[in-house]
Amino acid sequence: MGKRQGVMLCYPFEESRLAKWNPPYIVQPKLDGDRCWNQVDLISASKPRCDLITSEGNTFQSVPHINQELEKSILNPIPIDGELYSHELYLEGGHELIFSIVSRTVNLHPRYKEMEFHVFDIKLSLPQVKRLEILSNYSDEFPPHVKLVPTKLAYSLDDVKRIYDEFIEMKYEGIVARHIEAPYTEKRSTFMMKFKPKKSDTYRIVGWNEEISIDGIPKGRIGSIILTSDLGDIFSVGAGLDAYQKEYLWDIRDDLAGKDATIFYQHLTNRQIPKGSFDILIPDLGID
Repeated sequence: MGKRQGVMLCYPFEESRLAKWNPPYIVQPKLDGDRCWNQVDLISASKPRCDLITSEGNTFQSVPHINQELEKSILNPIPIDGELYSHELYLEGGHELIFSIVSRTVNLHPRYKEMEFHVFDIKLSLPQVKRLEILSNYSDEFPPHVKLVPTKLAYSLDDVKRIYDEFIEMKYEGIVARHIEAPYTEKRSTFMMKFKPKKSDTYRIVGWNEEISIDGIPKGRIGSIILTSDLGDIFSVGAGLDAYQKEYLWDIRDDLAGKDATIFYQHLTNRQIPKGSFDILIPDLGID
């Protein structure tokens, strides 16, 4: 894969970064398709040509039915951004099947007409919420093979986790969280984060931290669980606990040490500590 260019890219999800954003947060399912945006060339005043561009700056040759639909639709002058994707194809054969269709450059795949363009943004210099409003206003006029990616609002980390659970239940790969006022930038943005549950491991609980308000006042509930890694390093995880669970664990905080907790995360540091953790299970205590 070449260097990605011309599109806005995510950083891995971090709870600390989300805490710096003002809610509400925009949450969408993360697709496992091929990134694509609509580049419009005006051949004449009345005849636009829509080229679908890859994230490496090349042109997709594999989905002419989508090009034709865009050129005949109200979307033809809009640089919509999304992925070539079909949830049905993804459930059938994963990204491998999708890539086998969209990567064709000489002849078309026998199933190319099953591919769709799932749109989640627009390459315009407007705040994120305004860009999504434009898409929503046009959604009733989308052609058959162009789909608007589901979008939900979250007002807290608990909301983000709940929406994540909903999209995982629907068999999506993960979630993308967006800052509601973020501008569109053609690079990796700290205002857009992705989370997909790549890995999970179990660690021993050795303690806890009380949650503290932004004014420095103790809240009388668990803020994070302190754990130990296989190498003996101590770290804490707070992501994944809702308000009820934090209060419940506070009531039994003296019984936490020695219990096992399963942490879902995106990758490990060199010291084998989870980074980008998003969920926590403590089966012995009913947190599952």
